[in-house]
Amino acid sequence: GTAEFARARIAPGPRAADEIATMLVTSALIPPLAVAHWLRGWWRARAVSAGSPDGPEAQS
Repeated sequence: GTAEFARARIAPGPRAADEIATMLVTSALIPPLAVAHWLRGWWRARAVSAGSPDGPEAQS
């Protein structure tokens, strides 16, 4: 999956060595960071009860 993601990001760009290196590194980092971000949001949303003043309905 990571190689596929990197290939899709590298293909349209200027295939310079520094660009490819940047795309490889960021393509490896983006998926785990995105999952961590999602989990943090899920955990925070789970911790907020529906009747809490911090609940979703309070943000209108």
